Amino acid sequence: MSAAEAKKNGCTEAKKIAAYLLVGFSLLLTLRVGMNGAPFCMKRFKIPEHLFSLYVSRVHNAIELGGFLGQFVSTVYTIKYGQNADGPGKEQISIAINWLFFLINVVLFFVFVTGGEEGHLTDFYWALAFSAFVYGMNLTFILKLAGDCIVYYLATLHVSGIFVSVYHFLFLRLFGNRRKFNTDYLIITWQLILSIIITAVTAGVWTAVYAGNGSQTEQTSSSNGECSKNDSSNGNDVEHVVSPMIMCVFAQGIVYVFYPAIAPGLIVDFRHVNKIDQALLIIAPMPAITFAVIDAFKLESYSPKCKWSKKLWWHGTLIFIPIMITCGYLFIKALHYPHSGPALAIINKPRMAGFLTILFYLSHMILLAVGFPGVEKNSGGYKDYLTVVNGFMATTSMIIFVFLAEGYINEFKKHDMSNWPTEGLSAKRAFGFWFDKAIQNGWKNFKLIFTRDLRRDLMTALDVNYKR
Repeated sequence: MSAAEAKKNGCTEAKKIAAYLLVGFSLLLTLRVGMNGAPFCMKRFKIPEHLFSLYVSRVHNAIELGGFLGQFVSTVYTIKYGQNADGPGKEQISIAINWLFFLINVVLFFVFVTGGEEGHLTDFYWALAFSAFVYGMNLTFILKLAGDCIVYYLATLHVSGIFVSVYHFLFLRLFGNRRKFNTDYLIITWQLILSIIITAVTAGVWTAVYAGNGSQTEQTSSSNGECSKNDSSNGNDVEHVVSPMIMCVFAQGIVYVFYPAIAPGLIVDFRHVNKIDQALLIIAPMPAITFAVIDAFKLESYSPKCKWSKKLWWHGTLIFIPIMITCGYLFIKALHYPHSGPALAIINKPRMAGFLTILFYLSHMILLAVGFPGVEKNSGGYKDYLTVVNGFMATTSMIIFVFLAEGYINEFKKHDMSNWPTEGLSAKRAFGFWFDKAIQNGWKNFKLIFTRDLRRDLMTALDVNYKR
């Protein structure tokens, strides 16, 4: 490949960098309406506050399943066609998906603002689920086309969380008087308007980058970028792709087993949970932003976006896996053995709990920030498949463990230490009990996703709780 072609097919154009910065920033916006905006959505739809955790659980599970299905469909497509010309170009499909993402924001807006006093809760629920489906498809094609630009996509992926939190803070400071303003209705309405504007701009820039570039951008995913002038990413040697794939699958799968429901949710009070979450909001994007800055300043020697056969130290990032395992072990030990050393050091100890939670989540972010570029640059002749397969495996591990973790937490909250279900059992039998309950409750939660009337389901759950 000539130097001119390498530049053309890499990530040096400002417009292309802007496209990936924007798509990373906008990708989670609709999901943040459902999750970060959950307290306001509940009040707009007149759902009792007692049902907050149940409402969030239902919405979160629907979003997770929608994202998984979208990524499954798009992964199958990319594997089936690869570089063949049998199907529509991946660039054209990704353009259509970005415009569809813009349209689903418009749909969410109209579903949210209409419906009178109680609104269209179930329609809003399924619109969020479909937006997650589109998100899943978008994610696959982003990974497929990104190449060298993946560091810019990762850099802004979690910055949208900071944006939404700052927006909520400013809006509540200006219009938080609920006697004067319909705050809960307006805050989500304007959040959706901002999301519509941002996704429209993103789709426009994405179209400008990829429209009519089918054959050229296709080459990007095969030969984009180099770690150095003599460090080509071509070839069939893929032995160094294993460790970055392990990083991605493990980090994405395990993180939501513990965060935020167990750590910090079950180990400190709500006031400190909020403080830890705010700290993570600022700290979490730093690894990915750091690598994007390194790339922008052409400091390739310090970037994981290279052939690891010549930079073996990047495999050392695997050290963050045992760090995450150790933190997870301490969280579980503290919960199940209240008189143990970990419990005395962690439970209701905000500093230690905060340190371990931040260490755990930051390790997750470092693994992803290193792993995804590492997979992209070390996939050799299988680049067309391994990048999207890696993303799909990471999502699959996440959704499996999310449902298991939620099932475990549901069971954990049913009991207290005075009547502990595994008292006197061996560690093996106790683990079997909790794992079995996690599967049972996780399967129940999965089936509850499919509803024709979410309000009825939530209120029925409230009636059952009162009868107990």
